[in-house]
Amino acid sequence: MILGLSLTHLHVNRGASVRNGPNLAEEVYQGQFGHVCPHVGVGLVHCQVHSGKHRCGKEQSPETGSSGLEGGSKAPGGRCPARHAQRAEHARRILVRAPRAAMSVLCCLGVVQPASLLRLVTNKFWKKLPLVTLNLRLYESQQQEEKSKPIGRYPIPYKKDLPFDILELMEEIEKKTGFLPNVFKVLSHRPLEFRAFFAYYNVICNKKTGQLSRADKELIILVTSLANRCSYSVVVHSALYRVFSKNPVLSDQVCINWRKSDLPAREKAMLEFALAISQADDITDDHFKKLEVHGFNQEDAWDIAAISAFYAMSNRLAHFVNLVPNKEFYLMGRTNDVKDIRSEPAAPEI
Repeated sequence: MILGLSLTHLHVNRGASVRNGPNLAEEVYQGQFGHVCPHVGVGLVHCQVHSGKHRCGKEQSPETGSSGLEGGSKAPGGRCPARHAQRAEHARRILVRAPRAAMSVLCCLGVVQPASLLRLVTNKFWKKLPLVTLNLRLYESQQQEEKSKPIGRYPIPYKKDLPFDILELMEEIEKKTGFLPNVFKVLSHRPLEFRAFFAYYNVICNKKTGQLSRADKELIILVTSLANRCSYSVVVHSALYRVFSKNPVLSDQVCINWRKSDLPAREKAMLEFALAISQADDITDDHFKKLEVHGFNQEDAWDIAAISAFYAMSNRLAHFVNLVPNKEFYLMGRTNDVKDIRSEPAAPEI
């Protein structure tokens, strides 16, 4: 094969073979594979000594292969030892760089495919490719395993077996949030309890009256669920609190230790009362007085108590069925690409 590699001025003759070994650079210099032109310097290697002239145009002695310009003592064959060593070193450098340049040209000509170029030239990168492929396959297998994992102890009914009103509600939720929370799937195992659960949820969490904001309600659910060690409710309602409060940092602080967080005194008084209800403490007039200091009346206290009591039941039910949270909740409210659900209730009115 005849190739002209102008990038390194390496010209390979017809019939020339690739040779390896420690003496290859020396052989290139001696003329068995090529010749270093002393007038051009590093980077011009010929596979044959051109009779009479170098490629640079200088005259050359046919007996010695020298242009006759070097002075001083001559080594056998008419070559200067210093120049001889320098040219050999130049040849070695060229031969180290030549394969990459050669493969680049072969790839551009279409002789070698890019995959072959990666294997033969970029050895370090190629060694990492199997790891990248392995990681991608591992990620895909993990995704498949997650989909196959059960989200609770009880079987999930097929959609075709669900009552129409429940199926309609689930489709509406999935359309609004982009996914269906697992609590809907698990509770659909018992349609009557499904309807009762979300009917009461809708009354206490989506009501428009009172002084509790939606962020306040999510905060109550989050802190009481932390006390009840309900991982599902903590994951879900910390996400909803990030969304409605627009403060993901504060949400994380609450999850770690709400008493040392940056919550205002109003919210901390509200949470103290909510925890007293959730943990079935003795409720006294002092609890109501503390709420009144921060602007809560008795109707607001009922709202706080209703949410705390309802989720005390919900937390224990989630424990019992081993309810697993959706992965989507972990990123919700943290990034701008997560769907905004601030204006949408977690469950439509039913």
